[in-house]
Amino acid sequence: MKIKYPKDLMSEEARPALDIFKLIYSKYMNNLLSITSKATDQIKIIMSSAPESMDSIVIKIDKTGCSGYSYKLDFGNSSNFKNFEIIEQDGAKVLIDPKATMFLLGSIMDYREDKLASRFVFDNPNEKNTCGCGESFSV
Repeated sequence: MKIKYPKDLMSEEARPALDIFKLIYSKYMNNLLSITSKATDQIKIIMSSAPESMDSIVIKIDKTGCSGYSYKLDFGNSSNFKNFEIIEQDGAKVLIDPKATMFLLGSIMDYREDKLASRFVFDNPNEKNTCGCGESFSV
């Protein structure tokens, strides 16, 4: 079977495929990452003492650690990050690196505290294994 692609992606011939793509994209990107209220509150606290030009938290995935990958959070200025997914929730802004979207799809970002530590935690349905210290994961 030979697939015929429209010559112009903005043509009427391409419109049905474009509409389907938009529908699928919006459905999955809306489920990319959920952020709990505790995480949102902590992001706002952290951003209140961020360097002056920073307006968001950036989430990336680094290839590192015992299990292969780890989450990396940093400050960011949203105007400097093109093509990053933006999640704004209750006054907190999170930018997601395009390379991290396939790792984070369907995840929940939470903030947890116990007697020994406080940290952001990702409940990620894509994780297959984590290392003993909990700092890295594999998919």
